[in-house]
Amino acid sequence: MGDVMKKGLQGLGLLVSTFLSMSVVAHEHVKVKSWTPTSKLVGKVEAELKMPAGTMLSSYARYYYGQISHGHRMLMGEFVLGGDAPGVHIVTSEKAPKILDGGCTLIDLEYDVLKKVVVDLSCNGVG
Repeated sequence: MGDVMKKGLQGLGLLVSTFLSMSVVAHEHVKVKSWTPTSKLVGKVEAELKMPAGTMLSSYARYYYGQISHGHRMLMGEFVLGGDAPGVHIVTSEKAPKILDGGCTLIDLEYDVLKKVVVDLSCNGVG
């Protein structure tokens, strides 16, 4: 690969890196609207969940919080396998666990309250 090509690719990498870091900073300043889910709603949603293969809901500490996305109330959930306190915990988004990776030791839930539909219920990736 020629020197001109290498410098061009390095410049492109720097440009992409700068853009991504600016996007992260901008995102940090966005205030997300929130609401507090009820235990009744959580119970209804849990009764209908189809957990990923090989997992059992009762094995997880389940942290729920509400946020508004595109005008819809979304019930968000973070399920932690073998957490300190298995069962339901209704928290603010700031108090919910923020864990990346981990496979099915952490399951993410996104439920649209208005449409009464699970938008996402999946295991985290593996890093």
